[in-house]
Amino acid sequence: MGAEEADQRIGMYHRKLPDEHRISIAVEFSGEHSSIRCLISTIAFGLGVEVKQLPYVIHWGPSKNLLDYWQEVGRAARDIARGTAILFKPPYSIRHADAEMKELLINSSKCIRKAILNSIKVKEMQSEDIDKCCGGNNCCSACSASKK
Repeated sequence: MGAEEADQRIGMYHRKLPDEHRISIAVEFSGEHSSIRCLISTIAFGLGVEVKQLPYVIHWGPSKNLLDYWQEVGRAARDIARGTAILFKPPYSIRHADAEMKELLINSSKCIRKAILNSIKVKEMQSEDIDKCCGGNNCCSACSASKK
């Protein structure tokens, strides 16, 4: 990374970047004393990149499906007490989302955590167990709004 890039505050990461740039950005962003404070990325910023103390994940438009969304927001707060996922949903952006993701976006009173867990339910999970997963007031924005 050159001297002019050392102080950059915003990074961009996407699949068409040369490998050496992607590696450099991933290493810098995940470093303890990173100068990059915001990373604008496509889903190319994959699960293999470990970033500590990431308090926010912000989506401009929805993920394709609930499993992708769950994995993407799971990057927030892996090693700190609280994290926040923010989803901006411009009207044109939902056309690529599958039916479950569209339902979640349209039905703003539906518990996000329960919707995702119902979607990715494995054999061992029972509906009663999923109902217990709702954390109430701090579970998600839909649950927090319903408690007001």
